[in-house]
Amino acid sequence: MISVVVISILITSGNAVRMSKDGLYTLGFGALKDIHQSLYNSLTAVDGNIRKNLDGDLLLLEQKISSQGALFLDDFKMQKTTMVNQVSKQAETREIPKMQAGILYLNDDTEIVDEIEKITGATATVFQLVDNKLLRIATNVRKTNGERATGTYIPSSSPVNQAIMNGETFRGKAFVVNDWYLTAYKPLRSKEGNIIGAIYVGKLMISEQVRKLVSETTIGPGYFFVYTDEGSMLIHPTLTPSDNLFEIVPAFKEPDGLVEYPWEGGDKVTYKKRLDSWGVTLAVGLNREDIVAGLDVKMLKNNMLVGLLVVAVGVLVTIFLVRSINKPLQELAEKAIKVGEGDYTIKFSSEVNDAIGKLTNSLGVMVTKGKEMLEDIIRSSESLSAASTELATISDQMVSNAESTTGIADDASRNAQEVSDNMGSVSAAMEESTVNLDMIASASEEMGTTIKEIAENSARARQTTEQAVTSANKSHESIMGLGEAAKAIGSITETITEISEQTNLLALNATIEAARAGEAGKGFAVVANEIKDLAQGTAEATGKIKEAIDGIQSKTSITVTEIEEISGIITSVDEIVSGIVTAVEEQSITTNEIVNNVNQASQGIGEINENVANSNQMTAEMSDGVGQVKERSLEVKESSQHVRTSADELSTLAERLTQLVSKFKI
Repeated sequence: MISVVVISILITSGNAVRMSKDGLYTLGFGALKDIHQSLYNSLTAVDGNIRKNLDGDLLLLEQKISSQGALFLDDFKMQKTTMVNQVSKQAETREIPKMQAGILYLNDDTEIVDEIEKITGATATVFQLVDNKLLRIATNVRKTNGERATGTYIPSSSPVNQAIMNGETFRGKAFVVNDWYLTAYKPLRSKEGNIIGAIYVGKLMISEQVRKLVSETTIGPGYFFVYTDEGSMLIHPTLTPSDNLFEIVPAFKEPDGLVEYPWEGGDKVTYKKRLDSWGVTLAVGLNREDIVAGLDVKMLKNNMLVGLLVVAVGVLVTIFLVRSINKPLQELAEKAIKVGEGDYTIKFSSEVNDAIGKLTNSLGVMVTKGKEMLEDIIRSSESLSAASTELATISDQMVSNAESTTGIADDASRNAQEVSDNMGSVSAAMEESTVNLDMIASASEEMGTTIKEIAENSARARQTTEQAVTSANKSHESIMGLGEAAKAIGSITETITEISEQTNLLALNATIEAARAGEAGKGFAVVANEIKDLAQGTAEATGKIKEAIDGIQSKTSITVTEIEEISGIITSVDEIVSGIVTAVEEQSITTNEIVNNVNQASQGIGEINENVANSNQMTAEMSDGVGQVKERSLEVKESSQHVRTSADELSTLAERLTQLVSKFKI
């Protein structure tokens, strides 16, 4: 049971941690998107602010130049210049006319551009158009060596160059010398309106401000980075612009969104989105473990701690339940054993409405019903014994009367013979015959009354045996119910045995784990030993309960067998009584015939008295009638003897039934 609880806790904890991790990942992904969007919005705002400022800076530069006077190229002031392509670094030397604004030559003049940088912080450049190339003649843009980028030019293939040649102002990202800038270019026209050059103001796209903003914006141990459409890294804590991100992690070639990839021995999740106005991609990445931040381990530890507390409480509750169940079960078993031994004075009752209480009340009802049926059986056996005694007495009377009738019939036969031999003594013989016939009639009437009483007693005996059969069947059903209840108690003890075995196994496992834990597990080892001792005690108590239940089942089986024997005996008694009833009916018929014969004999005597002439014939008839009376008397005697035998058997059965029911104490 405890192992099931522990497994359930582990499964629940694992599932909770898994769901929590999924939730944390979802929240982490959402947080990545949110913080990315915040920095993205900040960069968009920086871009908008820079562009707005660049328009002002461009206007300021234009005003500074126009304030010097009209622009023109002085063909009389030629300057030898080395022109270098800012992209391919290809160089060529040319002589070009100087650009003049009023009386100020702009070539190599740094005052105006430096003033613009000082005022606005932007880079500024004055271009001169030379063979469709925009050549820097004055600039504060620096090369990588720190020198001014004067002499470099924008090739004609550049979008900036194409916009200027079309007389348009260019605003946007542009590659300036060796870096990307947010720029604004505007054509410079001569006093005739011809395009002779251009002016520029710009600020580094990835300025120190932007770099600091990106680098210092973090999400835990995660960080932001920026790379170009070609995969060149612009901002990254460890990678340099020479590192190509697409070669290191090809997954970054995928469209904007979440990217998952292995990184430095772990799994990393990055959210990326392209900043179209700059032509770069802003990304923020975080390791999966950092998203969870150890919360899954903390949750698992907390769940395990709570689970151990639950198991401990469960063990205490189990001990309490086992102790509370063991005592009433022992009492119930002791009472059930006494009932099995035949003591039906035991009372079963419980006011608790639990399984044991219901079982106790059920046993109480069963014992009460069994007691009532045993009382019925005892009363029936007493009635049966009395009826068998009375039947034996009646049968003795029947035998005596039959013998008397036989003697009378013999006397009548001898008298009839004497009448036949000596007609002289007819009168005396007739008188004697009359007396004898009266005696026969009286005996016949007495025998008829006796047979009627036998019939009535036999009918009552038959009803008694039928009631005894019904009561025995009820007792059999109740005792079978007791056996089923005992089996149910046995199944409960088996369940308790399984629980104690599982508890013992759990205690053994806990002892092993405590031993592994060393000093820290000593306290838990003590608890585990206590649990083991309690489990063994539970097993021993359950064994005793099982022995008690086995005793109940054994006694119940014996009782069922005895009840079946009682039922068989009562059935035999019922058959015997049925035979007695049949025999009594036959005796009744025989007695009626005797009465009829006696009446006929009486009529014959009357005829003899009326007509002596017919005395011989009547004497012969009387002799025949007396012979029939003798035969019927012998038949009655034989039937009476059968009745006596049946009465003796019935009495024996009644004594045996009394001995069986005397084993029960009610």
